[in-house]
Amino acid sequence: TPDRIRAVDTPLGRIGLLICADTFEDELVSRAAAQSPELLIVPYGWAARTDEWPAHGRRLADLVSSVAKRTGCPVVGADLVGVISSSDLLEFECSDTLTVYCTDNRDQFRTRSGFGSWRLYKLQGNDGLVQPVPTLMGRTLVGHAAFRLMTQWTLRNEVSASLPPWLEFGLAGYLAEDGVHLNNYAAQFRSEGMVVLAPQIVDAILAGPPDQDLEKDRKYYRLARYSAFLMVWELIEHRGGLDSMRRFLHKVAAEQDMNEAARAVYGLDLDALASELDPVSRPEPIGKAIQSRSPDKAPVAADAAGAND
Repeated sequence: TPDRIRAVDTPLGRIGLLICADTFEDELVSRAAAQSPELLIVPYGWAARTDEWPAHGRRLADLVSSVAKRTGCPVVGADLVGVISSSDLLEFECSDTLTVYCTDNRDQFRTRSGFGSWRLYKLQGNDGLVQPVPTLMGRTLVGHAAFRLMTQWTLRNEVSASLPPWLEFGLAGYLAEDGVHLNNYAAQFRSEGMVVLAPQIVDAILAGPPDQDLEKDRKYYRLARYSAFLMVWELIEHRGGLDSMRRFLHKVAAEQDMNEAARAVYGLDLDALASELDPVSRPEPIGKAIQSRSPDKAPVAADAAGAND
């Protein structure tokens, strides 16, 4: 909002900050100019399909030049680097558009989504509602949340059947590199016993509505996501890699029966595959090795930092 825009005096001069689409709004640009910055920094998420570059990049350069003229100071527009969609990893060309709405604060997110803060976003159709980006940044989760959201949206739009929740959520967590966060979240519950759940329980939790008991919902949602991640980690790391996963998903997207596709790629139907991957019966992975220990035993020097947030 305009009243939050400030410029600050630093040893390098007076510096202002806008973020991405702020520069589309004349009121926000005018407010930044009124702060008399000597330098304006603007991080951008200026994304587009591969075939739209470099023309898309030239439009960003034109926009940055326009902002510099309107504010009367040099502007550094720093764009993202690399791919922000998991669709390239899964080799899908997304045919629709995901619209993401960012809430102003956690209370607004809870009111509009019905979710606690441990559920970072709500995806319905082609609309995503996310927690405030500054909150996600403060929790070092903004990149993870964006990648998870994009992965789940891609799977729901491009795969022509409903994947088992353990596979959808687990693959989203795997591609978003959520493992360290999920292990940290699970650490706070290790003193209570086992922190992994059977596939049927995982599916019931991830497919169902939030539990009205908030503490119970926080615990079991996080343990379900951790369990789903472990299942997909085992599947990709030791059973054919992303190539096999892509082959399976594209068979399903081509309207092949999911169990037939699973048998063709993995030699088992989905129920049997889930049973093989059941984290309750497998040790948890630590780093590049598999620890030969019971899943309810905490890893050496387990780090619970951030587990309560």
